[in-house]
Amino acid sequence: MLPMIRFRVRPICSFFWCLCLFTSVASAQSTRVESVPQYTELLAKSAGLSVEQRTRAQTLFNSGFTLWQSGDFAAAAMALRQGLEIDPANPQANFYYGDSLLQTRDRKNALEYLTRAAKLGPETPESFKALVAIEALSKPVSFAELSDEETRGFLPAKWEMTHRCPWGSATDTFTISGVTAEGQIRTAEWTGRGDIANARISGKEISLNVEYGGLLVGNQKVTFRGHLTDAQHLEGTSTQTARPETCRWDAKKM
Repeated sequence: MLPMIRFRVRPICSFFWCLCLFTSVASAQSTRVESVPQYTELLAKSAGLSVEQRTRAQTLFNSGFTLWQSGDFAAAAMALRQGLEIDPANPQANFYYGDSLLQTRDRKNALEYLTRAAKLGPETPESFKALVAIEALSKPVSFAELSDEETRGFLPAKWEMTHRCPWGSATDTFTISGVTAEGQIRTAEWTGRGDIANARISGKEISLNVEYGGLLVGNQKVTFRGHLTDAQHLEGTSTQTARPETCRWDAKKM
């Protein structure tokens, strides 16, 4: 299980100290280009900044670091990202941006910026912190710790659902073709005897509204509510307009 990584020692940031911390690495760019070839473009962009651009990036980095110190990681990430769009090879800013992403559970993007910090600023305090964070990210993560974005990635698949009701049981299949960033689930099919009117996921909680129709069952609506228990299984309860009882259901990937 990967614990949320928080570095407890956060010194108070004076303007002068922040300025020193995020002093652009322009003077060292030429000596590091060959040693970090995959970041040549980033290094070149940082080396070619004007005074105005450098000042603007510095201001954003200082704001981002102050927000990082206060624990407002979402706002810190916003400020640091804007600064890195100007000065992308700043190793300290890459670390604090990567750590801010990590604290907001964006592990995938956090790894990229922590790696930049480790390679662009070798032997700096932030590079060693980045290496520790990278090592932690390489360890298995429990399903409960996954971010919403990571959780949504497990849904697209064909699923087999079993309903267990007081009057009997039934099996359906449905296919999830994708999930939007807002949590709207796109479905390709629901067996052949019903249509999914609306489907959403929030965190690991899922809801499906299915409309059935036909000579045998008539027209009825069924609401399924449940959650992902792991990457392969869903479970929950359902209610329908035709009967007052609550049913149990579970689904597994096919």
